[in-house]
Amino acid sequence: MDQFRSRYGMRGAAILILLMIAFATGCAGPVSRQEVSEANSHAAQGGLDPVMEEILQHGLSVVPAIRFRQVQDLKESALAMEMCDCGKKTEDHAIRLLGSDDPDLRAIAIVILKKCAGANGARLLARMALGGTEEERYAAIQALGSVGGHEDVLIQVIEDAANADLRDAAARSLGDLRSWKSVPALRRLCRKTMDAKVKCGILYGLGRIGDRSVVPLLVEELGSHEASIATAAAEALRSCGDGRAVDPLLSVVQKSQVGATLNLWASSALLDSLIDTDSSATPEQIAVVWNQLKPMYDLESCLRDALRGARSEGEIRRVLLRISRANVMGLAPDLEILIKTPVMQRSYVERKLCMQMLGEWHNATGLYGVTGFLDESGILRNVPKEQWNAYRNSALDVLRRATGQNFWLDAVRWREYLDQQFHGLATN
Repeated sequence: MDQFRSRYGMRGAAILILLMIAFATGCAGPVSRQEVSEANSHAAQGGLDPVMEEILQHGLSVVPAIRFRQVQDLKESALAMEMCDCGKKTEDHAIRLLGSDDPDLRAIAIVILKKCAGANGARLLARMALGGTEEERYAAIQALGSVGGHEDVLIQVIEDAANADLRDAAARSLGDLRSWKSVPALRRLCRKTMDAKVKCGILYGLGRIGDRSVVPLLVEELGSHEASIATAAAEALRSCGDGRAVDPLLSVVQKSQVGATLNLWASSALLDSLIDTDSSATPEQIAVVWNQLKPMYDLESCLRDALRGARSEGEIRRVLLRISRANVMGLAPDLEILIKTPVMQRSYVERKLCMQMLGEWHNATGLYGVTGFLDESGILRNVPKEQWNAYRNSALDVLRRATGQNFWLDAVRWREYLDQQFHGLATN
């Protein structure tokens, strides 16, 4: 408790005690007077929220009357997430709270289960997504977007729910899950639904999943007379980044009557489609569009987020190829980090792509890092021996091309040369 209070302050400590009491009263039996007294002594060194003062002064009998007036703060704060590190025990407490008659306690339970739900918690969230109050269903649907495992329930919500907000949230949760197996259902529902809000949610989901088989459908929706749908389609096309969308997006961008929001999304989607490796666009054409968009669209940040959020080797390679196509030199530090991460987390192909880009950009610290693949004292010591020659040859090729020099596998000579050429920047 002392460590917790030092990190979050007295208000954080008060909320922690409140949640502990919530767990206890939810169904784990009454809290003993000794526990209340201990909580009181820990908190006595500073001021308390009125709620906590009331609880500690009058005991747990006041809890139902208070109805947790601080619950909204708890739901909105990172504190609730920080406290969910107890695994099964925390999940069990949250499951018990789901059975409470108090809607505020159930709301707290959903917030907690969003992070720590196992199979049982996920199953209860799925049941609540189909049968709770409108507010609880919405929260449970959003939680399932983090938990996973119940895509069929989310699809059922899109098909059957009367509330458009619930259907929209379910489609977005499927996108957040990157649920590839949901693509056929989402494609079918996109053609079937007439509600603009729901269709926008489905388009968001398809874009997040990133299955390029839906690009023709997205291009079709790009021509919608409903601005919100066309904008959502453009946003989804930006997420897919497919060369087939270049011409349709270009026609949208060139229309003078298009709204500013649609124009921005269509323009950024056009850029992402141009830098797709299947596109025939030249580096000069890419540079022209990027320069026009710089005041409105931060491509560097978007690609950085995509690189950090990539889950599979295929996704990482695709992002790296797009970084290379767009020549986004500002991402050099991110590539340096990537090539130095533990070998089991990065493949040879990924590291080779990063090394090649750093060499093409003549990035000082990046090239200095590449020398770590030349000798056993550097990054190479963490690489399986059967891959040493492949890494050494790639690193040597990058260094030769970038500098015009050849010191073979003498890592010390390479580092000395880089230090001289970049005036010491390589060692910073």
